[in-house]
Amino acid sequence: MRMMQMVLVVAVAALAMTASQSNAQPVAERWVGLGCQKVGFQVDRDVLRVGNRDGRFTAIRLIARGNNVYMLDLKVVYGNGVPDDIPVRAELRAGSASGKLDLRGFDRAIDRIEMIYRSQPNFRGMAEVCVEGLAVVAGGPPVGGGAGNAAWVNLGCRSVAFRVDRDVVQVATQPDGYRAIRLKVGGNEIFMMDLKVVYGNGAPDDIPVKALIRPGTTSGPLDLKGGKRQISRVEMIYRSRPDLRGQAEVCVEGLKG
Repeated sequence: MRMMQMVLVVAVAALAMTASQSNAQPVAERWVGLGCQKVGFQVDRDVLRVGNRDGRFTAIRLIARGNNVYMLDLKVVYGNGVPDDIPVRAELRAGSASGKLDLRGFDRAIDRIEMIYRSQPNFRGMAEVCVEGLAVVAGGPPVGGGAGNAAWVNLGCRSVAFRVDRDVVQVATQPDGYRAIRLKVGGNEIFMMDLKVVYGNGAPDDIPVKALIRPGTTSGPLDLKGGKRQISRVEMIYRSRPDLRGQAEVCVEGLKG
């Protein structure tokens, strides 16, 4: 009799687990807009109020529109009032986005985002910078879904010394070319000081990406001039942090399709 009771208990527990799994919704990450601000030609400071009502986020990214934006300082203040200085001193081209800027402590509520920046004084006029947050949501496509036939492919990797170092990634001939590149970092954080893409016809393209990239993250897509381009090589000047984590590795990826 006792054995029969134990079998029934196990069977009921298994059915309950199966039911809970079938009712569980898939979890995905999705970029959601947190707000936008106009950027003056002089050095400007703005505060973007988010508030805990908008959810919890694992990262943010910046999108420039209308004109190029030079980001001088970026600070995220979490829902509990703790500030987090994000190292992103770099120029954002109009129509492009920064890399994924991870937040400390995994998913965090954001109270506000403080930015110091300026736009480029030219005939394009004032710029606008928008902030998006990477939120964990139930259901829906994951980040990067629906990109059609576009695919990131590895173009080459280099180890990064603790001192200032210069490396060249030679890129094999490709039939279709690439629309953008991005940098993927592992092992330790790196500070990218200068980045240049040399196209197949020998023309150089200086990419403004002077920024700290944390290990396990990637920069944002860095658009190439003129749409799809053949790449001869990628030249980088950078350094990693001298600590117990050791040397870093940076890989260059190209976006096809």
